[in-house]
Amino acid sequence: MLRVLLLSFLLFSTFSQSERLTVAFGIDKPPYVMGQTRTGLEIDIFREALAVKGHDLLVVHLSNNKLQRALEAIPQLDAVTTQKPVSGSPWHFVDEFTYYHNFALSRQAANLQIEQVSDLVNYQVIAFEGASQYLGAEFRQLFARDGSHNRDYRETASQRRQMAMFWTDKAEVVIADKTVFDWYRQSMDMQLDTHEPVSYHDVFPGKTWYGVHFRDARLARDFEEGLAKIKASGLYDLLYQNYTE
Repeated sequence: MLRVLLLSFLLFSTFSQSERLTVAFGIDKPPYVMGQTRTGLEIDIFREALAVKGHDLLVVHLSNNKLQRALEAIPQLDAVTTQKPVSGSPWHFVDEFTYYHNFALSRQAANLQIEQVSDLVNYQVIAFEGASQYLGAEFRQLFARDGSHNRDYRETASQRRQMAMFWTDKAEVVIADKTVFDWYRQSMDMQLDTHEPVSYHDVFPGKTWYGVHFRDARLARDFEEGLAKIKASGLYDLLYQNYTE
């Protein structure tokens, strides 16, 4: 955290035309968004990128299914996070705000042989809700959400429950974003033994990036420039590490 604060201090200067932006984030996607506490990795990244241009941030939490239409429905909002580009949209899109990088994870001691997606059918797998829709055509074909293709595959809406099942030997493989897995591994270590070495099987497509829709083109440019600057400085990567180390 000290490294983050120092680098942030060196990057930012005061601008006379600073503004406070009202920005909508999701709810309860730790560590990206921590409930409705106005904290989390997404919020930290957004705040630091805005600060490069001297702007401030006011956080609003909306349910994830309301985010996509939030700019249209709520005139007071300046931006909405964790979005994909939409053809014909009137909003100004800034890409590569945050990313998810999904892995199949197993205990090293189990020595599971997972080199491609099809190898997962040999093991008990627990995944996040909707995984069968997001991890590619082959995965979707092998693991229907209703479980009809494989009786040893399950999805759960609670990622805490997902991690608990893995660490209590109710699943051999957990499928999760690396940042999410590492964060829960730390946060649950008082309740469960989460110290056993794990293998990260990189069998899915690489990082999945999400961007931001802005109402105003000028503010979108300010944010885009600030985001580029914190990435170039190394602050962006430090913010990710702050939640996993």
